[in-house]
Amino acid sequence: MGDQIYKPTTSPLRSGNFVLLIAGQGLSLFGNTMLRFAMSMWVLDETGSATVFATLLSISIIPTIALMPFGGVIADRVNRRTMMVVLDAVSGCVVLAATLAFGFMQVHTIVSIAVLLITLSVLDALESPTVSAAIPQMLGRSNAVLLRRAQAISSQVNAIMQIIPTFAGGALYALIGIRTMMAATTICFFLTAGLECFIKLDNVRHHHEVTKASKTKPSSDKQDMLKVFLTDIRDAAVFLKANPTLLELCAVIAALNFFLSGVSSVGSPYIIRTALRFGADVYGYCDGIMSIVSLLDTLLTTALAAKLLMRHMPATIAASALCFVPIAVVFTLPIGRPAKLVTFIASFCLLTLAIDFTNIIVSPTLITLIPDELMGKIGAFISTISLCATPLGQMVYGLFFDRMAVAPIMAGTGICLAIGALVLTPMCRKFGDEGTGKP
Repeated sequence: MGDQIYKPTTSPLRSGNFVLLIAGQGLSLFGNTMLRFAMSMWVLDETGSATVFATLLSISIIPTIALMPFGGVIADRVNRRTMMVVLDAVSGCVVLAATLAFGFMQVHTIVSIAVLLITLSVLDALESPTVSAAIPQMLGRSNAVLLRRAQAISSQVNAIMQIIPTFAGGALYALIGIRTMMAATTICFFLTAGLECFIKLDNVRHHHEVTKASKTKPSSDKQDMLKVFLTDIRDAAVFLKANPTLLELCAVIAALNFFLSGVSSVGSPYIIRTALRFGADVYGYCDGIMSIVSLLDTLLTTALAAKLLMRHMPATIAASALCFVPIAVVFTLPIGRPAKLVTFIASFCLLTLAIDFTNIIVSPTLITLIPDELMGKIGAFISTISLCATPLGQMVYGLFFDRMAVAPIMAGTGICLAIGALVLTPMCRKFGDEGTGKP
């Protein structure tokens, strides 16, 4: 079926299940953004070091990398709705406990923040594969345009829910402090769990259980869970080995994560707060502006969803590379801090647009290549591999920003992305217009 078959009037994107899922995830992101903003500001205020900040971010993501394959296995074996409700409720309890500790025990230390981030990372490792697998289960995975539009809608909601905590985050941090912002995050997690209670999703039976049901006696109750996990992970590895296209896309995502995670999560706060010496309120306003631009970007990507194909990905990555040129140039010139800040924010807004286009292209392509019964495991496997590049990128960029000027770091990043765009061109030609991997 071609892309022209898609009919917006019959779209599953209007179903109650999809609306509840996207609303819940947007609300959860709202609280998460507020929490992480407050924590990042506090750490930078206390240490002033990009290396310490990057180390904290890197350590907190390690549990996600280690446990996400198991989260993928669980996502293919249990009711995904139930899994999301339980994990969001537990996340709310964890943040609530941390809020009370901060309030009554005055535990304002780097270690306590690291423990909270690591705990949330563990829970996210279990929930992310579940949410990722739930979307194609609701919508089907055969229509690439439908999946691109679902991705675009998700991005729109996420951008909207990030605007307030980022735009006003600096002022809120200065006025009410980290503890109150943590309490708001707690409420968001509990509300998300409440919304997810109304989602209707059937269980997804594992393909081995289906094929072997008539050949073996039921023994799942006696089967060692570790063996179950290892068997499922082995099945995912076998599938990936038989489908090298997925591994190629995974390598691309990992490379992009390396550069962009370092620049955005470490570089952005460090440049504004430390290199340019602006306060948390200015950083919050800048982050809010980028969130608003990201929202406008998602409206554009939604309109262009049917036209964003794999063959366009080298162009979107090349556009990302060009966004670093103005930053590198302006930080070599003897001009004032406000001019550098404006150039940095404008360039990052354009970078956000290029990244949004790339995400809309890649994510649906991956979904169309993965069977329903393997969606959780394969998605988690790919996410794990690509996420391994995130802490590495954060650590490397943390060291760079502590030891080098901003201009050479930005120039080097742009050059690497430009080279990547050239290398990707032959690979992207293998994909057909519907992202099936068939020319």
